[in-house]
Amino acid sequence: DPNDPNDAEGDKDQDDYSNIVEFIHGSDPNDANSLSEPNTITVPTDVNSIQSAIDVSIAGDVIEVLQGTYYESIEIDINSLTLRSTDPNDWTVVANTIIDANGALDGVKFNSSLDSSIAGLTIKNASYGIRCINSSNPTIKNCIIEENTQGIYALLTGPTIINNKIRQNTNSGIIILGTAAQNIKNNWIYDNSRGIQLAGSSADKVIRNNTIVSNIGMGITCISGTAPTISNCIIWGNDSNDLVNCTATYSCIEDGNDAGDPNMHNFCDDPCMVNIFEFLDETTADGNEITIIVADANLYDVNDVIEYDDDGIARTVTDVNTSTSTITFADDPLDVNSVSGTLIHNWGPDANDLDEDFHIPANSACINTGDPNADPNYADEFDIDGQVRVRGENADIGADEGAVTWYVDVDANGAGTGFSWEDAFISIQDAIDTALDGDTIIIAEGTYYESISYSGKAMTVKSTDPEDSDIIAATIIDANDPNDPNDANTPVVIFDSGGSTGSVLSGLTITGGNMGVYCGVSVSPVITGCVIRDNNGLGVYCTSSSPIVKNCIIAGNSSSGISGGSPTITNCTIVYNGGNGLRSCGGQIKNCIVWGNSYDELNYSSATYSCIEDGDSNDGNFSYIPYFEDANNDYHLLSYSPCIDTGDPNSDYSNEPNSGGGRINMGAYGNTPEAAL
Repeated sequence: DPNDPNDAEGDKDQDDYSNIVEFIHGSDPNDANSLSEPNTITVPTDVNSIQSAIDVSIAGDVIEVLQGTYYESIEIDINSLTLRSTDPNDWTVVANTIIDANGALDGVKFNSSLDSSIAGLTIKNASYGIRCINSSNPTIKNCIIEENTQGIYALLTGPTIINNKIRQNTNSGIIILGTAAQNIKNNWIYDNSRGIQLAGSSADKVIRNNTIVSNIGMGITCISGTAPTISNCIIWGNDSNDLVNCTATYSCIEDGNDAGDPNMHNFCDDPCMVNIFEFLDETTADGNEITIIVADANLYDVNDVIEYDDDGIARTVTDVNTSTSTITFADDPLDVNSVSGTLIHNWGPDANDLDEDFHIPANSACINTGDPNADPNYADEFDIDGQVRVRGENADIGADEGAVTWYVDVDANGAGTGFSWEDAFISIQDAIDTALDGDTIIIAEGTYYESISYSGKAMTVKSTDPEDSDIIAATIIDANDPNDPNDANTPVVIFDSGGSTGSVLSGLTITGGNMGVYCGVSVSPVITGCVIRDNNGLGVYCTSSSPIVKNCIIAGNSSSGISGGSPTITNCTIVYNGGNGLRSCGGQIKNCIVWGNSYDELNYSSATYSCIEDGDSNDGNFSYIPYFEDANNDYHLLSYSPCIDTGDPNSDYSNEPNSGGGRINMGAYGNTPEAAL
């Protein structure tokens, strides 16, 4: 009631805050001296809709939106307001916190709103996903803006647009009218009719580190005004020109626009992204004709892109660069899992698949080729995944700061940056301390007297060739430094409790510690192709953890080979240890040789298709002498070993010479090029 000062919309104490605003903010509506302070308002817990929360907000408030779909069109006309999901850095949360405008003019309208922001929401089904007018300058961050007519529209305003996924809008992903300055950085802008469209542009518009791909029309077009400042962008796979009436520097541009001018530092090499090649109107296994988006050719070792035959069966895997068919499949690729590196992803069959992925791998030409002179050197910038910008020697091109390969050589004498063999680190732990999740550390042959901890990071530490037994034997981490009598009192390799999944240890010799490898609580690293020998304790200890141990030799340790946890142990040779071969291991164990250990080979553990010295013949096991090349050192199998071609008949053996005799070998060299025939 406008005539009732006690009504929710009334202002009983006449302090310019309505009674409901004071109630929401904990101030007294009867006392003009009781000031409303900024607060966090949760939707729908405190207020049942987003617009209702905005209507009772004051400058400085945070509106936190719980996951769900909110069918409304909202207007923000308050300064310094933050509208966000519960976790803007989690793309799953973002995808499930939705403003669905249901065909209205605006999904979100910023109207005369200064210094406000929106973060971590999905905005869809509007004429304008986000519209900025009347001098508004919001920050739009970590949002998914999809299935609108215009994605983001700004008229004579200066929004900051960073770390968003802007896709499948039927007109432009971003359209900006006027000369106001904008920062457009670290966005994926794809599958729109146009990527970015500018009118009345100026050099104050900074478009940097965006991935602008697979748009139906232009990548970036400047209709009028001065060309914007464009750098470090991937502009690729757009059906029309990548750049119209503008230029870029330090960018990867498919149609070669400006790439030929060395002063521009552009190139047109394949950026090697995932899910960017499309096969139009192909037929799936169920007979439906659709567009299929598949993996980029250069991302994986086999350079594979799947093509479909008319009957819906995957015909070949083809190297896009050479058009050479390399592998033939007999099944729909959606049903083919990873086998020996040939397929490591289940492809999405739909052109509108929301799992399109424009990350760049370590072999991308976009790694370390960004502008080295950017001011202020990418300070406080993060890529689309929230990872720090500039992980390597230079910034990467595109919205994703890709993983870095670091080099370690105990004999290096360069600058010690780790960016090359010449300037390699001399300590593995120094490389680990510098690296981030997803990085790879390659170690040159030599002996490294240290113990290492992964420090909770998901990274790969490996030799130069984890499939070459001579290189593995020559690349040694030894915790027993002869110059330090106290140095052997730690595990050689530590996977810290609660660490990230995705840690890999590959192709190294691990020796000299009070145990070889320690796996902390709730970790699941992959330990593959390693020799874990001569430690003064356990070979591998699993504390309520579930590592994958594969193609490893675990020998000569003073206690048991592997103990505890729920490891998955495949094709390992576990021999001549001072305790049990396997002790209290609750995981799956197969294709192993467990022989010559001092106590029970399997103590509270069980195995299948394995050679167990004191075992029985159940589940494909036997207890015949394995016959090694040299029982003291070389655990390759002699040609008459009973362990040849007697592993699990369902295991892959394609990496063995001459197709492996029709079945995988047991032991550490099963399904490797060094398998015995």
